[in-house]
Amino acid sequence: MLTTLDFVKRMNSLESENRMEGEWEYVLLGENHFYELSANNPFLDEICALAKVTLAGVEGVLFS
Repeated sequence: MLTTLDFVKRMNSLESENRMEGEWEYVLLGENHFYELSANNPFLDEICALAKVTLAGVEGVLFS
């Protein structure tokens, strides 16, 4: 996962026009997790926020 986060960091270091004018993030969402989350009728951005891969999550840090 650290390699994935390094890739995202490299993508975000590019000029804005070279990365589709956006901030890149990585979401890892399995089918079961999706259906568990979607049972509460969330918006897609809420599902993505809960499934986003972060350095704290990869390292197992409770508070970053």
